[in-house]
Amino acid sequence: MAAKLDEYFKAHLHATIISLQIQSSQLPDSFNTAITDTMTQRQNITNAQKYLEQMTVQLGTEVIVAEKQRNATILTAAGQAQSTLLAAEAAAVVAMQNGESESSAYLNAKHTLGLSTSELLRYVWYDQIEGQSSDSAQVLVGVSPSTYLAPGQTGSP
Repeated sequence: MAAKLDEYFKAHLHATIISLQIQSSQLPDSFNTAITDTMTQRQNITNAQKYLEQMTVQLGTEVIVAEKQRNATILTAAGQAQSTLLAAEAAAVVAMQNGESESSAYLNAKHTLGLSTSELLRYVWYDQIEGQSSDSAQVLVGVSPSTYLAPGQTGSP
C-alpha cells in the first residue's frame, strides 16, 4: 500500500512517501503489532543509514584536515631546511671572502715588507696564535715572537 501511494505521490504531487501509518484500524492485535514492529525496524534502518552517512562525512572531513596538517608540516619543514641551507651558504661565502681577504692581506704584507715565505709564516702564526692573547693590535716585523714591546716603550732587543 505504501509503495502504491509513493508511486502516485511521485508522479502527481512530486512528493515521496517514506512510511505509512494507519490511524484507525480494526485489525487484530497481532497484525497491528507486526505492522508497528515493521515500521519501527524501517525507522531503525533509516536512522542507522543516516548515522553511517554522518560518520562517513565526519571521518572524511577529519582525513582532509589531517592531510592539510601534514602538508603544512611538510612545507614548514621545507622552509626551515631552505632557511638553514641559505644561512650555511651565506656563512660559507663570508668565510671564503674572509679567507681571500686575509690571504690577499698577507700576500700584500709579504711583498711590501719583503718577507720570505718562512718569515711570512711566522708572522701569520704570531698574528693568529700569539696576537689573540693581547688586547691591543700590534704588528711586529722582524721580531722574534717571544719578544714583547709594550706600547710607549722604547728599547732594543
